[in-house]
Amino acid sequence: MKRLKKSALQDHTKELFLTPTLVFMGIFVVYPIIYSAILAMSQITFPQGVLTTSFNGLSNFIKVIKNKLFVQALKNTIIFTFIRITGTFIIGLMVALVVSRAKGLLAKILKTLFLLPWALSDVVNGMMWQWMYNSQYGIINEILLRLGIINNYIPWLNTPATALYAIIFADIWKSVPFVALMYLAALKNVSQDLYDASEVDGANIIQRFLHITIPTIKPIIMITTIIQTMWALKSFDLIWVLTEGGPLNSTLTLAVLAYRESFIYMRLGTGAAMAYLLTFLSILFIYIYLKSNRKDKIDD
Repeated sequence: MKRLKKSALQDHTKELFLTPTLVFMGIFVVYPIIYSAILAMSQITFPQGVLTTSFNGLSNFIKVIKNKLFVQALKNTIIFTFIRITGTFIIGLMVALVVSRAKGLLAKILKTLFLLPWALSDVVNGMMWQWMYNSQYGIINEILLRLGIINNYIPWLNTPATALYAIIFADIWKSVPFVALMYLAALKNVSQDLYDASEVDGANIIQRFLHITIPTIKPIIMITTIIQTMWALKSFDLIWVLTEGGPLNSTLTLAVLAYRESFIYMRLGTGAAMAYLLTFLSILFIYIYLKSNRKDKIDD
């Protein structure tokens, strides 16, 4: 009997400790999801400054898809996501390989230095790159001029052909430290015995990298790619600080367009619908990636 009472008391204690978490999740996760779904399927107006809603089904989603800017934003989002993921993977892995070979004080200094960009907020990062890209006194133009790569100062953020790629470069610079840190931790789990055995068998450095390093850290590559995909698709702060989606919508992404619709044009219904489409796109990308990764495992 005492054991039963003790067990019941323990169960109630667990529930008591879980309650704050459940309340927090309900207020800040479940409620916003439900409310945004209601907004996405509602016609919202502000007669005499009072918010009124009326159910309109999937009309907002249809409006979004028919919006000419949606196609432009979707294209920019895909380009932004693909280049960011590819760039952070290549550069992040290179940085991780270099730092993993460093020893002692040098290793500590390198780890501290490559974490600095990640420590900066997107707003601070954006303001810094805005200065560096400045067409009058920006350091990027100055370096390229001195190297003879360009002949005149280029307004990187004010030219439709270069603005998106300038933002992607800045975003990769900030994102690489996280990716490199993940890969660095994974590289520590690669057994040195495997490298030694392969070297005895006559494998060169490229073969060891492709057949030992990559397969060993592949689970971390998969996790990092998924995280980077989600972050890239919802990237907003840096783009907004640098260009606000311009010039001529050349840097307009789905996240920026959703913000414009919701908080500038006050079309909350279409803004919510666009946010849901962005979420669906994230899930679709991750599903395709996981599916292709599973197929590779089956083939192996």
